[in-house]
Amino acid sequence: MEKKFKGIYSALVTPFDKEGKINTKQLEKFVEFEITKIKVDGLYICGSTAEAFLLDYEERSHIMKVVADVKKKLNSNISLIAQVGGLNVFDMEKLIKDAKKFGYDGISAVTPFYYGYKFEDIKKYYEFATSISDLPLLIYYLPALTAINISFDNFIQLLEMKNVVGAKYSSPDLFMLERLISAKPDKVFLFGVDEFLMAATTLGIDGGIGSTYNLMGHMAKDIFKLTKENKIEEARKLTTKYNVYLKEMLDSGIYQTLKQAVSYASNSGDTYCRMPMGQVNENASKVAKELVKKVFG
Repeated sequence: MEKKFKGIYSALVTPFDKEGKINTKQLEKFVEFEITKIKVDGLYICGSTAEAFLLDYEERSHIMKVVADVKKKLNSNISLIAQVGGLNVFDMEKLIKDAKKFGYDGISAVTPFYYGYKFEDIKKYYEFATSISDLPLLIYYLPALTAINISFDNFIQLLEMKNVVGAKYSSPDLFMLERLISAKPDKVFLFGVDEFLMAATTLGIDGGIGSTYNLMGHMAKDIFKLTKENKIEEARKLTTKYNVYLKEMLDSGIYQTLKQAVSYASNSGDTYCRMPMGQVNENASKVAKELVKKVFG
């Protein structure tokens, strides 16, 4: 059976104005840029890169609708996945219903975080999510930020739940990833650590979801394709180039530099982050401009 989700997905950034409000016009341009210029296979909406956990329900729902509307306007066939997870399960319920209403292809939910939940609590959280809709769900596994580590056996339990089709696996633990892929080859595994895309591709992932794909998704698509075609040396050289650019973003502030670079590349003006996230400074702006030149020539 062909898997529903595959290829390279941008974890879409959220543009804000100076007052910290969502800049809808700029968001529309960002989505159009991803579809027409980067040509991603799909978009992952309201994840960590979107600063989603700094947004309320109405803002997340608004972003989801704007993205769906732009996709329809462009008559695009890209896949849309809405990240609906968080600490408020009642908001999650409404977001799942919105995803269904707006025509999303699937949903994803981050593991509940902050309170050190036991696995039994996490499992009930996903049981609740999958009971609301028949939309396919991807477990969003990001232990570095959630401080939630799931064992192999427990991960298998989650993957075997109703409507769970796979995982957005955002951990550098490639041993665990390989074990999961081998144990559940019918499930979808979209990898979420951009700098390790090539390595993860050799293990059999179905694609990737990444923040830096907002700017360099076309390069990520080439890395993914070359690796699958066993053109290892070409893929390795492109990975080295990719990671040089990624390191520049990390050194100057990943959120700020990435968002400003996408703003420049899409000709949509300056952008801002949501407090308490720091704002774009002079250095980040300079690095962003240089990156756009390097990436697009």
